[in-house]
Amino acid sequence: MSYSRGRRMPLFLGAPSKLILASLPKAKLRRLFEENIEQVQSSAFSPDWETLYAEIKMIRRNGYAISKSELDQGYVGISAALATNPPGSLSMIFSASRFELINEKLIVNIILKAASKANDLILQMKNDENLVDWFNEITKLAPR
Repeated sequence: MSYSRGRRMPLFLGAPSKLILASLPKAKLRRLFEENIEQVQSSAFSPDWETLYAEIKMIRRNGYAISKSELDQGYVGISAALATNPPGSLSMIFSASRFELINEKLIVNIILKAASKANDLILQMKNDENLVDWFNEITKLAPR
C-alpha cells in the first residue's frame, strides 16, 4: 500500500477522504468540488455536482465509506467517522481477495462500533471527564 500514516491522500479518492468530505457543509464541499474538478474527474465520484452530492449524502447517512482499488490496485478500504476537528476517520484496509472472503455487513458493523467507542472516548477527553479512565481504556488496546 502506498498510503500510510502521515502521507497526504488525494482529496476525492479513498474511503477516508470520502468520509471526511461527507462531514463538510454543503457550501464548503461545493467550493472544493469546483476548485478541484480535475481531481473529481479522475475519482470514483461523478463529475456532476448533483450526482456527487447525492453520493456524499448517502455516505453521510450510512456513516461509513468503502473504496475498492481507488488508491492502490487490489485493496479495499472501509472508513467510519470520528468526531474530531478537523474531521477524521477510523479506517481498515484489506486486500481485495481477503475482502471477498469476509462478510461485508459484519466488518462494516465492527468498524462502526469501534468508531463509536472511539467517539465516546474523544467526547470524554473533550469534556475533560475521567481522563484517567480514558487513558486506561486506551492503554488496554495497545499491543504489548
